[in-house]
Amino acid sequence: MNCNIMSKEVQEKSFHIRIAQPLAFTEVGAKHKNEDAIYPLLGAATHGDTLFMVCDGIGGLAGGDIASNTVCRSISTYLLNHAEFSFDVSLFNKALLHTYNELDRVSKDEIGSTLTFLKILNDSVFIAHLGDSRVYHIRPCRYEEESILFQTKDHSLVNELIDKGKITRREARGFGLNNTITKSIQSHCEKRYNATVYQTSDIQSGDYFFLCSDGVLEYVTNARLQHILCSDASDVDKMVQIEAICRDKSTDNYSAYLIRITESNLSLDRNTGAALDLKVEQLPRIDLIDNERTIPKILIGAIAGDIVGSYYEFVPMKSVDFPLFNGSSSHFTDDTVMTIANADWLLTSDSLLGIMQDYGNRYPSSYGSMFYEWLKADNPQPYNSWGNGSAMRVSPVGWAFNTLEETLEAAKQSAEVTHNHPEGIKGAQATAACIYLARTGKSKQKIKEYIETTFGYNLSRTCDEIRPTYYFNESCQGTVPESIIAFLESTDYESAIRLTISLGGDADTMGAITGGIAEAYYKEIPQYIREEVLKRLPNEFIDIMQRFYEMFVDKRIIKTAFEEIHLLFFYYHCKQKHYEASR
Repeated sequence: MNCNIMSKEVQEKSFHIRIAQPLAFTEVGAKHKNEDAIYPLLGAATHGDTLFMVCDGIGGLAGGDIASNTVCRSISTYLLNHAEFSFDVSLFNKALLHTYNELDRVSKDEIGSTLTFLKILNDSVFIAHLGDSRVYHIRPCRYEEESILFQTKDHSLVNELIDKGKITRREARGFGLNNTITKSIQSHCEKRYNATVYQTSDIQSGDYFFLCSDGVLEYVTNARLQHILCSDASDVDKMVQIEAICRDKSTDNYSAYLIRITESNLSLDRNTGAALDLKVEQLPRIDLIDNERTIPKILIGAIAGDIVGSYYEFVPMKSVDFPLFNGSSSHFTDDTVMTIANADWLLTSDSLLGIMQDYGNRYPSSYGSMFYEWLKADNPQPYNSWGNGSAMRVSPVGWAFNTLEETLEAAKQSAEVTHNHPEGIKGAQATAACIYLARTGKSKQKIKEYIETTFGYNLSRTCDEIRPTYYFNESCQGTVPESIIAFLESTDYESAIRLTISLGGDADTMGAITGGIAEAYYKEIPQYIREEVLKRLPNEFIDIMQRFYEMFVDKRIIKTAFEEIHLLFFYYHCKQKHYEASR
């Protein structure tokens, strides 16, 4: 990534708002040419600049690269040529009209571009946008989910349908026309759209403004953006992290500008989002997780088991009568971190090894010594482990596939990056198989018979028989069978967790194994458990869990429903044909 690191004279002393060195990237990504454009050009921005743009040529039209570059050049040139005038919405609109005319001039064909525009004034920041490129105003704070003060609202068909009440936000996530925009700057068009504008004087030192094209937004979610920008890393490192996500995952061009406020002596009691005669679209404060996303549908089971068990790993229980949560002493461990890593792997199909190292290094935990060395290694290799780490992280695999054969193969792949010992692989496969069989409606007896026959585990013991002599054990062969037995004896999700922890063993890992199976079988986890779990998870984890559900469960439900409807129509058609033939 080429981040802008040039220097220039400090802004005039009359300025109330000062900025750090702006940082930018613009990359072709997976496309054959870059249809994004930024202003100032890459490497040209300094802390003395006050005007920034990111534009994205419309992919469905020829000459997207010409359009985006024309928009950046025309608006900036017009404003520089009229610098003697005070900047306001009228001047911006004149620059926009000039740009429409310029697009008509440079191309006989229809070309178009999105626009994100940011202008730093003496006492406020002015934002304008057209299309689905986006601008964020972020104020890093202790609670990441509260850090987004403002984000532009995409001009898209999906958002219009939501606003009209035609679809819900949940339905929008699976909508087939997510990339259809309703406003842009376009040549030779009958209607020239005005930009949506916003102006704020609520500016503090440390605030970020982030402009980006939709290629960035493919995988840099609000959760990830907040997590990165609220971290203690340098600005350069933050942009490197964002660019790395785009480079690894984006299927589009991707471009962005990051501007950090270093000084602001503005009064903090001034109104936000209001400016003289501006027609302002003031958006509400953005909540990272709306009500429909507050509690993910799956993967809670294994994670809740881990959190409940985290306290009792070092305070062994030999009874089912104990508090599930013990304040801050109940927390997610490496079991949860690696479970989320596995879910991310299945979502992205990226290197599991790389993903596990990424999560493991970003979320320090009480990793075993061998696994810790593996996390830090430049060229990590499996270390022939039969430990239960392979089983604790595998629950997403049990949900992701349509056949048992696929499930077993993926469980093997999940295990053998570290745990390539036969017992390590077996533990992961047995756990994933239990989850697959449970979610597909198999009885406990069928699950028991399959696991005993396939993997040779003795599941005929009872928890009462195991409990008196059982002790802490970190092997697959010494924890996976016991965790499955706890599930088999249970009557609901909570009783399964209580039973497995009551054995007095490796409580967090056994809780994760049993909890993952119990969730798949019972389909219900008490609301208070879910809420306690969500309180303790980073937003990034919650986002991954929800995306996982949408990809592997929600789509499966929808597909099944369509298949059933198709069969009904087929049945009706056959009945109708039979009726007509019999007449």
